[in-house]
Amino acid sequence: MENYFNYLNQAIDFYRKNGKEINVESVKKILGIQGDLGFSQEDYTKFINYNLRATEVLLSDLINTKVFEVDKETGVLLENTNNKSFERNVPFDNFFIDYSLETDDGFFNGFLIIKDKIGITCKCFFKLKGDDLVVDMINKGNSFTVFNIFTFNKLREEEIRTELFEIYKGSGILKELPSTKKLRVFVLNFLDFLNHPNVETRVIKWLNNENRIKKGKLPLPDRIKVNITGKLQRYIYEEYPQQKETHNSPRYSFEVRGHYIHFWNKKKWHLIYSMDVNDLKIRGYTIDNKQTISKWILPYIKGRGILKNKSYNVKK
Repeated sequence: MENYFNYLNQAIDFYRKNGKEINVESVKKILGIQGDLGFSQEDYTKFINYNLRATEVLLSDLINTKVFEVDKETGVLLENTNNKSFERNVPFDNFFIDYSLETDDGFFNGFLIIKDKIGITCKCFFKLKGDDLVVDMINKGNSFTVFNIFTFNKLREEEIRTELFEIYKGSGILKELPSTKKLRVFVLNFLDFLNHPNVETRVIKWLNNENRIKKGKLPLPDRIKVNITGKLQRYIYEEYPQQKETHNSPRYSFEVRGHYIHFWNKKKWHLIYSMDVNDLKIRGYTIDNKQTISKWILPYIKGRGILKNKSYNVKK
């Protein structure tokens, strides 16, 4: 739960920092600005109060969440699977995915997933890559940000941003960027992954939470242990890693990303839709809440020889 605790400490530090009495003049001194900042003390106080309220809600969500721990092997598989954005069922209205996701321009070290009135929203701390002074200042002063994974109704990006600001006043609203698209696809893959017939989950409760509360410490959230069995277990931990490492032929090979096949046309795929639910699960098919059947095609190495790296653009 390393990412969870780092995330929690960031939220606490941010709350403490903004809970101090800070005025416009001290901000100008910190930034080395002599002239007008463009906003009044009243505007700044309102901004700080928004941030404090938003962070209080964030801390409450973190304390009452459930933590899914994702190991590196499973995470790599989810990162290398394509997917499309449409409404899914979620296991809980509030849960945390304990995984560090690297993008071209930064890192998401754990992400909190919330079911709100417009859909599924991700609350995260996004850290930029780089070691220059500007990046360091941005990362140190960065509040948590939110963005939409999918909506319950079709909304334009401007409408989504307006709704998110109304719900999470004071927090930053991430625009559609390659980084956010990569995280969205990862979360969608994770939700579909939980429905795979070879995946089982088990809730692990902390037994010493009452003692922690008595000592004035924060309670620890429930952990959700993900158990992978059968063919999927062998593929994630044995076959897929070997495919990526063993290529000795002088010819080239390349990695085919994992992806989902969605059987939208029920008439065309009537034989699949005529199968019993248990038979579908045995064969690796999943059924969503709209009774649409899908199947996850695992990533694999195509061809023989030297493995060539390919660049991918994650589409919305």
